[in-house]
Amino acid sequence: MPKLYRAQYFCICEGQQEELYLDHLGALLKTPQRTVKFKHIRGTAADLKRGEPFGYDKAVLFDHDCKEAQFIRQLEVCDAAEKRRAKRQDPHTYHAYSNLNFDLWLALHSPAFTAFHTPVCQNNDYVDALRKCYRLGKTDDIKEERVMRNILKKISLGDVKRAIRRAEEIRARKLKSDKHHAGNTDWYENPDFSIDRFLKNVLQDAGETF
Repeated sequence: MPKLYRAQYFCICEGQQEELYLDHLGALLKTPQRTVKFKHIRGTAADLKRGEPFGYDKAVLFDHDCKEAQFIRQLEVCDAAEKRRAKRQDPHTYHAYSNLNFDLWLALHSPAFTAFHTPVCQNNDYVDALRKCYRLGKTDDIKEERVMRNILKKISLGDVKRAIRRAEEIRARKLKSDKHHAGNTDWYENPDFSIDRFLKNVLQDAGETF
């Protein structure tokens, strides 16, 4: 890695949780010799063209959220953009999904969370687990900015690596016969991720090891 490493990414986020998370990760990666910035906007994969003037690698952070048709459409748009990139040698386009939702991705960072292989049925099924993992109040709204910042204060760079390893372990245990296909992507019923692959690339390019 050069003496001074600078990287920027253009990220499209579904909501505030993802935006705050990326800001926190950028702060965790910052050293006197390294700066990693995430320029983010609120939107969907349909907004990818808004990142073209910047010339950065792009990523779309989105959830399954029990909305399968919408989920598949975002996969297809991201994969089509990456296919075009390969022909033109443009910056990469990544999908960075969480299935079922971003709550599980946050839970994977905590050593106290042990049920990360367990499928769920409802979109709010991880809320109580998150409150326990991060010692929140019983009625704390995990979507609220104050609560999200409280969670992020307890997440270190080592915890981010733990989440990536756990997501890889989840994928490794899947049966090939259970996979679905959309665009150029094989995906599985929850729990399943691609956000780990995007972030692992970010960390490794910044000189982090696993």
